Amino acid sequence: MTRDRERKRALSMVLSQSRHQEKKDAEILAEAKRITEIRLAARRAADLDVSGNENIGLDKADGGPGCSVSPSSNSQLPATAVAPSILTMADYASTLASLRMLHVYLRTYGLEQMVQAASSAVGLRTIKRVGQTLQDLGVNLKPKVPTKTVCDEYLELRKEILTLLNLQKQLQYKESEGSSHREGTYAAMPDTPKEFQLKDQSRRNRSARVLEGRQTLLHQLISGLEN
Repeated sequence: MTRDRERKRALSMVLSQSRHQEKKDAEILAEAKRITEIRLAARRAADLDVSGNENIGLDKADGGPGCSVSPSSNSQLPATAVAPSILTMADYASTLASLRMLHVYLRTYGLEQMVQAASSAVGLRTIKRVGQTLQDLGVNLKPKVPTKTVCDEYLELRKEILTLLNLQKQLQYKESEGSSHREGTYAAMPDTPKEFQLKDQSRRNRSARVLEGRQTLLHQLISGLEN
């Protein structure tokens, strides 16, 4: 069942692609092709350098008294053969460094679609409260650097906020239910037993502890996003 849901979700994301998304995907594929070509060129240049150095070493070892290599030709050969490979390797290294810094980015509207899918079961008022809670906690409504790790933490934070809001709603309901029950009990029985008050107080304390635990988890997630 979970695999079918993921397959349907992926299919709906593909079918809902706009022209802008398709253009963005084409640019990403072109960039990946360019990086692959740079890697192949760097590998070929490195192989040529290694084979050229081996040939020069063999010529020096096998050359007799009449086979002397002039210093000018010997110095010109590495300059012309190695300079392009050095430039290619520098470009390749810079490209790899930039890719390591960027990690893995999600597609343009991937995060929004996942947020909509996660919030499909709640109402509009709850979604607004989630956004307000994010602003109160100092978290942007959209991540500035939407890498896969950041987006996963962001979705996890939204889920925890939804759980926190549900717990707050349940706590309010329990408190109102307990207060109405107490009022009815007081009206019927003026001398209420002390055990009822203790049970009601312990139930409220238990709900408050769960709420505090959720708030601590939220702060941990926020600190992880900032790091």
